[in-house]
Amino acid sequence: MNIFEINQAALEAMVKPLVEKIVRMLVPKIVEQRYVNTKNAAKYLGVSFPTFKKWVAEKEISPVVIGGAVRWDKQDFDKEIEREKKQ
Repeated sequence: MNIFEINQAALEAMVKPLVEKIVRMLVPKIVEQRYVNTKNAAKYLGVSFPTFKKWVAEKEISPVVIGGAVRWDKQDFDKEIEREKKQ
Protein backbone atom coordinates (compact mmCIF):
# COMPACT_ATOMS: atom_id res chain seq x y z
CA MET A 1 0.00 0.00 0.00
CA ASN A 2 1.24 3.41 -0.94
CA ILE A 3 1.91 5.76 1.98
CA PHE A 4 -0.41 8.35 0.40
CA GLU A 5 -3.31 5.98 -0.05
CA ILE A 6 -6.09 6.07 2.53
CA ASN A 7 -8.66 3.36 2.64
CA GLN A 8 -12.33 4.22 2.83
CA ALA A 9 -12.74 3.19 6.47
CA ALA A 10 -9.82 5.34 7.60
CA LEU A 11 -11.11 8.32 5.63
CA GLU A 12 -14.60 7.88 7.06
CA ALA A 13 -13.19 7.68 10.60
CA MET A 14 -11.48 11.04 10.06
CA VAL A 15 -14.26 12.85 8.23
CA LYS A 16 -17.42 11.62 9.98
CA PRO A 17 -16.73 13.34 13.34
CA LEU A 18 -16.01 16.62 11.55
CA VAL A 19 -19.21 16.43 9.51
CA GLU A 20 -21.26 15.62 12.61
CA LYS A 21 -19.73 18.60 14.43
CA ILE A 22 -20.53 20.94 11.55
CA VAL A 23 -24.12 19.66 11.33
CA ARG A 24 -24.62 20.18 15.08
CA MET A 25 -23.40 23.76 14.68
CA LEU A 26 -25.46 24.62 11.59
CA VAL A 27 -28.83 22.98 12.23
CA PRO A 28 -29.86 25.33 15.06
CA LYS A 29 -28.95 28.35 12.91
CA ILE A 30 -31.06 27.05 10.04
CA VAL A 31 -34.04 26.58 12.36
CA GLU A 32 -33.56 30.02 13.93
CA GLN A 33 -33.52 31.68 10.54
CA ARG A 34 -36.88 30.23 9.57
CA TYR A 35 -38.73 31.98 12.40
CA VAL A 36 -38.23 35.72 12.79
CA ASN A 37 -39.58 38.46 15.01
CA THR A 38 -41.95 41.07 13.61
CA LYS A 39 -39.23 43.61 12.86
CA ASN A 40 -37.20 41.08 10.90
CA ALA A 41 -40.32 39.73 9.19
CA ALA A 42 -41.05 43.19 7.77
CA LYS A 43 -37.39 43.51 6.82
CA TYR A 44 -37.50 40.08 5.13
CA LEU A 45 -40.43 41.29 3.02
CA GLY A 46 -38.82 44.66 2.40
CA VAL A 47 -41.73 46.69 3.77
CA SER A 48 -42.36 49.12 6.62
CA PHE A 49 -43.95 47.95 9.87
CA PRO A 50 -47.38 49.51 9.08
CA THR A 51 -47.34 47.94 5.62
CA PHE A 52 -46.37 44.61 7.15
CA LYS A 53 -49.29 44.76 9.63
CA LYS A 54 -51.72 45.63 6.84
CA TRP A 55 -50.40 42.89 4.56
CA VAL A 56 -50.62 40.07 7.13
CA ALA A 57 -54.13 41.20 8.09
CA GLU A 58 -55.25 41.13 4.45
CA LYS A 59 -53.63 37.75 3.81
CA GLU A 60 -54.72 36.35 7.18
CA ILE A 61 -51.23 35.12 8.02
CA SER A 62 -50.81 34.35 11.70
CA PRO A 63 -47.65 34.35 13.77
CA VAL A 64 -46.32 31.39 15.69
CA VAL A 65 -46.07 31.92 19.44
CA ILE A 66 -43.07 30.11 20.91
CA GLY A 67 -42.73 30.39 24.67
CA GLY A 68 -44.69 33.64 24.62
CA ALA A 69 -42.52 35.15 21.87
CA VAL A 70 -44.24 36.11 18.63
CA ARG A 71 -42.44 34.72 15.61
CA TRP A 72 -43.27 34.67 11.92
CA ASP A 73 -42.55 31.69 9.70
CA LYS A 74 -40.79 32.91 6.57
CA GLN A 75 -42.15 29.90 4.71
CA ASP A 76 -45.68 31.29 5.17
CA PHE A 77 -44.59 34.49 3.43
CA ASP A 78 -42.85 32.58 0.67
CA LYS A 79 -45.98 30.50 0.02
CA GLU A 80 -48.16 33.60 -0.14
CA ILE A 81 -45.75 35.29 -2.55
CA GLU A 82 -45.83 32.21 -4.78
CA ARG A 83 -49.66 32.27 -4.73
CA GLU A 84 -49.60 35.95 -5.73
CA LYS A 85 -47.23 35.19 -8.62
CA LYS A 86 -49.62 32.58 -10.02
CA GLN A 87 -52.60 34.95 -10.07
